[in-house]
Amino acid sequence: MDNAVGATVFCAGMTLAELLSRAWLDETTGCLNWQRLTGNWYGMVYVDGTRHSVHRLAFQLANPGINIAGLFVCHHCDNRRCINPAHLYAGTQSQNIEDCVVRGRHAHGSAKGEKTGQAKLKDSFIPAIRKRIDNGESCVQIAKDYGVSHTVIYDIKHHKLWRHI
Repeated sequence: MDNAVGATVFCAGMTLAELLSRAWLDETTGCLNWQRLTGNWYGMVYVDGTRHSVHRLAFQLANPGINIAGLFVCHHCDNRRCINPAHLYAGTQSQNIEDCVVRGRHAHGSAKGEKTGQAKLKDSFIPAIRKRIDNGESCVQIAKDYGVSHTVIYDIKHHKLWRHI
């Protein structure tokens, strides 16, 4: 039974093994990937009517003695859908931001284009988008085809986004 897009009901008292059994293993990376994601690309579950991040819940179940109140649960693997406790660690907001910058995923750091972690487009799409713009196609139509807003295409057109390409 789903309470929201990408979220499933989590029964209080579920074990870590039961939670992890709902994820699929990427044998290349060792990531345990949550099946259903929300708009922010994190898995969510409901516990007694309250929404929780699955990776945070997996970390808590694997580390019951660690108080994570006020802390972030971060990924060593840079995979938001991963709930493998071995890939997770507790950190402060500043540690999380520093990690993003060091790994090139922070929008205001050195990350550009698809590496910002928030991009819906791949860098390889940009030349084709610019060609369609040059051929006179509307930003609205191009945006529909790529599943983004027309303002993103407008900003690509005017080199406000993906300037590095």
